[in-house]
Amino acid sequence: MLLVGKLASKKAIIALVIVIAIIAIAGLAYYFILAKPFSAVPAKLSLSQGNVQVLRNNSWQNAVEGMQLFEKDSVKTGSDSKASILLFEASIVRLNENTEIEISKLVDAGDLKNNSATLAQKAGRTWSKVLKISGVKEYAIESPTAIAAVRGTAFDFWIQAAKVIIGIAEGRVLVKAGGIEELLEEGKQAVVENGAIRIEDFVEDSWVLENKQADEAFEQELKQKLKERFATLIGIAKAQYGLSDEQIDSYIEQAISQNLGIEDLEKAMSSQGASMP
Repeated sequence: MLLVGKLASKKAIIALVIVIAIIAIAGLAYYFILAKPFSAVPAKLSLSQGNVQVLRNNSWQNAVEGMQLFEKDSVKTGSDSKASILLFEASIVRLNENTEIEISKLVDAGDLKNNSATLAQKAGRTWSKVLKISGVKEYAIESPTAIAAVRGTAFDFWIQAAKVIIGIAEGRVLVKAGGIEELLEEGKQAVVENGAIRIEDFVEDSWVLENKQADEAFEQELKQKLKERFATLIGIAKAQYGLSDEQIDSYIEQAISQNLGIEDLEKAMSSQGASMP
C-alpha cells in the first residue's frame, strides 16, 4: 500500500497505520504479550553520571547500570549526577541532579494498552517523554502540591523552594493543584504556588534543550530497536506491499513522531475491515 502525493491527510494516515499495523500490531502485540520483545522489565535504570542511589526495603544502595526497578523503589541523584528510567521500553523519565522520585505505581497490563506508572517526585527536576507505543494509558508525576497527568507527551516537572513549574514541550498535560485543574497545551507552563496555578509561556533553558535533543536520539534508538527485532515482519511487509527500506523507515518514524499507539492502529484497521492477528 503506497502513499501517493495527493492523498488526503486522513487517508494517508490510515494507509500509514495499516502498514505499520503489520509491523506493530502483529509484531508488538505478539512479541510483547507472548514473547516480550525488548525485555520483560517495566522499569529499568540507566546511569548518566555521578552518584545515583536506589531506596529498596528501607535501605539506600548504590545504583547499578541497567538494574530493574519495582513499585515503591525510590531513585535519588546527587550533585552533578543524572539518571534515567526506561518505562515499558518505549517511554523515559530523566532525572536531573539533586532529584528524588518514588515509583508509587507501576502496572504492566501485558496488552500494550493499559500500562500505567505514577511517580512521586520529592525534590529536583525531571523530564518525561511518554510514547503511546509503550502502551502507557496513564502516566502521572505527583508532588505534595501539584499533579501532572498525561498520555503521549513530553514535559518538564521542576520542584523549587516554594513552587512547582510544569512545562509542556509536546502534547497536553492536565495539571491539578489546590482543587484546581488546568489543561496545558504545548508551549505553555504552569507555575503552582500557594495553591494557585498561573499559566505562562514555557521558558526553555539548557535543561529543556538538552532533553529535546535526547528525545530525538531516543526516538531514533527506538526505531532501530523495532527494525532489528521485527526484521522478519518488516520483510513480509516489504514483499507484500512493495515497500523500500526508505519507506519503511519513514513509516516507522511517522508512527513514533505522530505518537500512534496500538489503539490507533486497531481503529485504523477496523475502519478498513481488517482484523487483528
